[in-house]
Amino acid sequence: MGNNSTFPSKTNFLNDEPFWATFDLFPLHTGRHYHVYRGKAYSHRGFFSGTNVVIKCLRNVITPLTEDVNHELAKYLSRTRMAKELAAEFNNLGGVNKDFWIYFAASATAYKANVSILSNAKRSANKMVIIEEEVGKELCTFVSEKGQINLSWQHYIDTFCHYSYHKTNGRYLICKLVGHEHRGMYSLICPCIHSIEKEFGLTDNGENGIEEFFTFHKCNKLCEKLNLNCR
Repeated sequence: MGNNSTFPSKTNFLNDEPFWATFDLFPLHTGRHYHVYRGKAYSHRGFFSGTNVVIKCLRNVITPLTEDVNHELAKYLSRTRMAKELAAEFNNLGGVNKDFWIYFAASATAYKANVSILSNAKRSANKMVIIEEEVGKELCTFVSEKGQINLSWQHYIDTFCHYSYHKTNGRYLICKLVGHEHRGMYSLICPCIHSIEKEFGLTDNGENGIEEFFTFHKCNKLCEKLNLNCR
């Protein structure tokens, strides 16, 4: 995987234990906020504990200051944590016939250890990165950050976004559902969360983000079964 690596993660990753990772010299993808690298993560069990991950390094142009990077990555973990909790509740709702399930990838923060002089990760001043479980080689956007729905998928996955708003009494709305689908199982990477108080970092568009979602969202049969109020 190249010569880049991290120290053991500061927060637990899979199986409630820390992992360390190796990752490629050059990014697989550069997005609006992050450089994204392919990697492998390992626990204390050694080589055979290896699992496919992506490493996300916040771009310098976004926030070059260390304290701001640490703050933003903490928000990333908070988004994942809330999304996992609400997805678990949504998946376990009784009395509703759903034909899909939602899973959010595990993630953790870690400091860079060895970075190859050849890698563009060397040029990043940011010392901390995100280790995130890989959910698939090819990712699809099912619901955009604005709430736009990918109509090529038949499941009412945007109902989960509406459910998150309903469950949190209108304080939060989970959006930007991106990942991989297989037989009704949606394995998703960290979403964005729009919140009344703008608590969730760079992708949180606050009340404007919530309002924008509902301009695109059309309540469906599952919303009705769950008694989710239309706005």
